[in-house]
Amino acid sequence: MVKIDTVVVIGLGVMGKNLALNILDKKFRVIGYDVNQTKRNEISHSQYNSIKELEDLKSYNQNPVAVFLMLPADKISDDYISTVFPLLHPESVVIDGGNSHFKDSIRRVQTFAERNYQYLGVGISGGAEGALKGPSMMIGGHKTSYEKLAHIFNEIGASFEEKSCARYVGASGAGHFVKMIHNGIEYAIMQSIAEIYTVLKTSRSFIPLEISEVFQSWQDSHLDSYLLRISAEIIAHKEQNEQGFTLDLIKDQAKHKGTGKWVSKFAFDLGVPINGINAALESRYLSSDKALRFKIDGIYNSEKQILLSNNESRQSLIQWSKELLELNYILSFAQGISLIQKGSIDFNLNVQLPEVLAAWMNGCIIECKFISALLEIYKKQPALEHLLLEDSIAKNVKKLQYNSRKLVAHAISNHIPLNVSVSNISYFDYLKTLHSSANLIQAQRDYFGQHGFEKIDKDGIFHL
Repeated sequence: MVKIDTVVVIGLGVMGKNLALNILDKKFRVIGYDVNQTKRNEISHSQYNSIKELEDLKSYNQNPVAVFLMLPADKISDDYISTVFPLLHPESVVIDGGNSHFKDSIRRVQTFAERNYQYLGVGISGGAEGALKGPSMMIGGHKTSYEKLAHIFNEIGASFEEKSCARYVGASGAGHFVKMIHNGIEYAIMQSIAEIYTVLKTSRSFIPLEISEVFQSWQDSHLDSYLLRISAEIIAHKEQNEQGFTLDLIKDQAKHKGTGKWVSKFAFDLGVPINGINAALESRYLSSDKALRFKIDGIYNSEKQILLSNNESRQSLIQWSKELLELNYILSFAQGISLIQKGSIDFNLNVQLPEVLAAWMNGCIIECKFISALLEIYKKQPALEHLLLEDSIAKNVKKLQYNSRKLVAHAISNHIPLNVSVSNISYFDYLKTLHSSANLIQAQRDYFGQHGFEKIDKDGIFHL
């Protein structure tokens, strides 16, 4: 097999530039291209060359190269990729490292393979710092194409206990598919942490530094995660004049780039419930219309405070918050994994869950200690139907649910919105409800639409 040791990076924005620097640090040669001359010239290294025009790639086609497309998803089209391949050695591999939709990657792997071109769709997580120091990489496509570049991926990806977090996760669009689900889980975990912060702040028993210290103390537990660590830092961050906390001056209107919406739409299309993940996206939508919220608050305004009578109740609030956050971790990952399992089957992606979880062990935004437990579970039970069916998870959820319910009930009675927490508990409750209200729904559908219904005591379709 041909060994590739030269990498072309097309798109030298923050992510592309940092990835190029990462690759150079690992002793590979890099050729950089960007339409912006300033960006092309920002990198200085003995193993680095830049090209002024895409056509200049022809001068490097004596040997195969790996081409990373580090462009916004709307800039990566089939036509654009088709202009790159003819400039390269036939054994070269093009890697889409942007946030492309996985269905586009599925089509491209097949379309380009028919033309004897090799293409990989790679989900990259970790932000700008991850690109520089080692990101989590979820690689999808033909395995033979991956194997040509495995040595490069293993070097530039993050690692955990000396094992690479750049993993081949499955066929065709599996890389971007898994990255899409990753982003949905990311939304849910972010919102979960924000909800716990809101509970503690609204109690008026904790100053920001104390909330930060609480979050820091949880880093010695199963809750330790990248998002919790940065949240502790953010909450404690003060303005330059030391007169206030920066978080109190940030507008409470959360934005998104659309990948969260992809997850929800995909889940609806497949009929997979992801209540907590959907609620995280909806929370961002709710936050965005500040003007409407201001008007409605003016009519329905009420005191938002969880009353604490003594230090004992203060400690209880911390413990309940910790347990609710852990429950949210479990249920958010459970929903994301369920969606991966169903999507992998429906789209023939052959996603290997242990490989996905190994990729998430370090370098990605949802990196957390809990993933270690998940990895062990799915190594032993790769065909596990649902995470809630696993013995150790079931034991833990049974313990966590009681105080989590108490806290959510307190929050609701005090007008504090906990969208993800409420949705996750409802998701859990519905799954463990043997006799639901869906029989009435079926009867209603039949009454007005003659859709029919099935009965528990005999086979067939019936009508009222």
